Amino acid sequence: MRLEPNQLSPKILLIDDNPLCNKILARFCSKWGYATIVAHDGRQALEALEQSEVALIISDINLTDINGFELSETIYKSNPETPLIFNSGLSKEEVKQNNSLNRPFIQKPYVPSDMYQTISKSLQGSLCKSA
Repeated sequence: MRLEPNQLSPKILLIDDNPLCNKILARFCSKWGYATIVAHDGRQALEALEQSEVALIISDINLTDINGFELSETIYKSNPETPLIFNSGLSKEEVKQNNSLNRPFIQKPYVPSDMYQTISKSLQGSLCKSA
């Protein structure tokens, strides 16, 4: 089933320094009915958050300009209600050691259905908190 994103679609910020990873995930998100904004580093991500409101953030951890954990903490200070999912090739153990905000984690390469479920859960949790 394919849903077309529209102006009412939840907007997801994708942060990855690998353009192919962003492109693939953006296509999946579009197929699932989500609109996306793409950032290739932490600076672009922070600029995007200043310009647009997003429902969810999916971030790589090994970015070129900032560590994804540090970026997550920076984002949390100004957007504490916005859920963030880490998406990285790091092991679960490495992520668990440094994930002080206990963000959800999907290891690359991921199974699209697992990513979809994690996105859905994160968005549902966000809606419950704002209601």
